[in-house]
Amino acid sequence: MGISKIYESLQDYDKAIAQFEKTLEIDSKCTEGYEALEEFFEKLGKYEEAIEAYQKYICHLVSGDKKQFKSIRKKIKNLKK
Repeated sequence: MGISKIYESLQDYDKAIAQFEKTLEIDSKCTEGYEALEEFFEKLGKYEEAIEAYQKYICHLVSGDKKQFKSIRKKIKNLKK
């Protein structure tokens, strides 16, 4: 994910998204990847894609992490407004 972080620091979110998507092809359980995708999609105004990334993130959370689950559900609700 190093290259992704470089693109993020340059605010080149399209390239960062492409790199995180490649990471997720290799490791679909990488929750950091989904969280990053949501952030980048939101910054680009791509709210449907952000919601989709959050929903995938939720699917990969540890079932006992209720606090984080609630936080993500709240963010999804706000994106749908």
